[in-house]
Amino acid sequence: MNLRWRHLPSVIQAADAATKANIANDERVVASGQGVLLSYVPSSNQAVDAYDIFDLSATWAITDNVSLRAGIDNLFDKQPVLTAVSNGFPQGTDLAGLCAGKVKGCTAPTSYSLPNAGLGTTNLGFYDIMGRSYFVGVRLTL
Repeated sequence: MNLRWRHLPSVIQAADAATKANIANDERVVASGQGVLLSYVPSSNQAVDAYDIFDLSATWAITDNVSLRAGIDNLFDKQPVLTAVSNGFPQGTDLAGLCAGKVKGCTAPTSYSLPNAGLGTTNLGFYDIMGRSYFVGVRLTL
């Protein structure tokens, strides 16, 4: 019997990683007085939750020459996470106030934006979009 656990940690969107790097740079520039301030716009992107799926499989040697294997991938039928979710800056948001209290270099958004529920966007290379699946196999050796 085999139980496999596939874990992906919580992550932020790539654009947010660049923004965090700009903020860290700007904090160093402000503290030291040396370097170049880089502008950034506050983000409304949501982090992607951790993702865990389990696979169960078993192999049975029926005889010396015949073995049977079977299993279930994505045992609990975990749905993929959405990777492009954003809270947006809806009407009524104080756009200028988004930079209040932030490090120099912050640039307020120039327009309002609607929240985005991800629209089914996921990363096919990391998340299981097929759902639960089963397999069976027989091996014969002569």
